[in-house]
Amino acid sequence: PLVKSSLNDILSAIGVGSFHWRLMAICGAGWTADNGWTQTVVMIVPTVQREFGVPNWGIGFLGTALFAGMALGSHFWGRWADTTGRRYAFNATLLIAGVFGLIAATSVSFSMLVVLYFVIGTGVGGNLPVDGAMFAEFTPKLERGRLMVLLSVFWSLGGFTVALIAWLVI
Repeated sequence: PLVKSSLNDILSAIGVGSFHWRLMAICGAGWTADNGWTQTVVMIVPTVQREFGVPNWGIGFLGTALFAGMALGSHFWGRWADTTGRRYAFNATLLIAGVFGLIAATSVSFSMLVVLYFVIGTGVGGNLPVDGAMFAEFTPKLERGRLMVLLSVFWSLGGFTVALIAWLVI
């Protein structure tokens, strides 16, 4: 006779293995990059103000653009991932943040940097829900809480990495 099993039952029977640790490394790299972007805003403010002559009252547009992009990106990419697949959305969001981040490094004006940070934000904001959902849906139910907490360590790693790079470069 056919036995009906839920995905959670199957994942629990398989347990945690090398696939989960590889997936954690991949998703963790995404979260590291995501927090890295949110931290760069704070790290580059003095340099951006000097380079482009941005007054104190105007510098907030940079962070606002990033977080507005994140709000839009989380809504769009989360829905897109549900219909198209998380892997494609995961790769696209990291590609957007990476490519537009490289372009942002060549900004010739503050306005250009703000627009690029908005686009970067759409990638970062899209990656956050896609990344967590992608990891959680392949994790056995009984281990999900513990593994999601371990995945969160990568978020902190992003902030640490950016701070270290800023200390060395800026």
